[in-house]
Amino acid sequence: MRVREVVSFCCAVAAIVWSCVTATPAYADADGSNVSIGVTWVGTYVGTGAPAAAHGNLASSQQCVERLVDIVNDPATSWNWQFNWGNSNAWELDWKRSGLGGNAYRLCDDVDLVAFAGHGYPNALQFSTKKNDWESTPSDMDLGVRDAEWALMFTCNFLKGTPANFGSAANGIHLISGYATDMWLTANGGEVFSSYAKPKGTRQAYGVRVAWYKYGLDTQDGWRKNVARTFGAKTAVNDYLWGYGAVAADPPAYSSSTAGQYSVWDTNLNF
Repeated sequence: MRVREVVSFCCAVAAIVWSCVTATPAYADADGSNVSIGVTWVGTYVGTGAPAAAHGNLASSQQCVERLVDIVNDPATSWNWQFNWGNSNAWELDWKRSGLGGNAYRLCDDVDLVAFAGHGYPNALQFSTKKNDWESTPSDMDLGVRDAEWALMFTCNFLKGTPANFGSAANGIHLISGYATDMWLTANGGEVFSSYAKPKGTRQAYGVRVAWYKYGLDTQDGWRKNVARTFGAKTAVNDYLWGYGAVAADPPAYSSSTAGQYSVWDTNLNF
């Protein structure tokens, strides 16, 4: 049994929600549900027996995705924080489709925005606990079949290759943002993404795809030739997070017959 981790920002979130409860508009997604965020992260790999332990620990995974709480803290919207699983509590099972015995229907696909931070191999998220596998691949997933609109993959190489390699993850999800190459995991990743996905001063919010590559431009080292990539439905290319702008209708699942309705958008960072 997992015990939900107590994280440092919970009190701040609760205080803001309490103080703004009468003034905050109650946004709902197209399914009529309250809009929500869930994150999983792995920072400790060494000594766990995980294949990714060979690449060392990651000091920034937790803070990277937890800073997406800046969206929840925005008093102009009503985003909720639904789950935060890290290290030994972050499981491959939580990304796996129910048809394969997974828990995605009540975790990673039961939120509007889901994120992962940790090591990644080409088309595979890497975990430090084997529940039930060490890694989660696109063929394990069916994101969007229940609720998820957007996924942020703060990891290397999840979107490497072509849609034939990663398209099977999409079953109604609008956009999956990640990297087609290695990347540099930074503690401020979620914070920077959030700053672009929300309005700032007189500037309007950017859409999810644009906020993702702007985060990449701000955080990736100048000597690394990384490619920030977003994969998704062409109709969703200009999606905003709920409460900040227009959101497309849910697309059909990716398949050979619907591949023409999907695209890949790349931004070369620092080269």
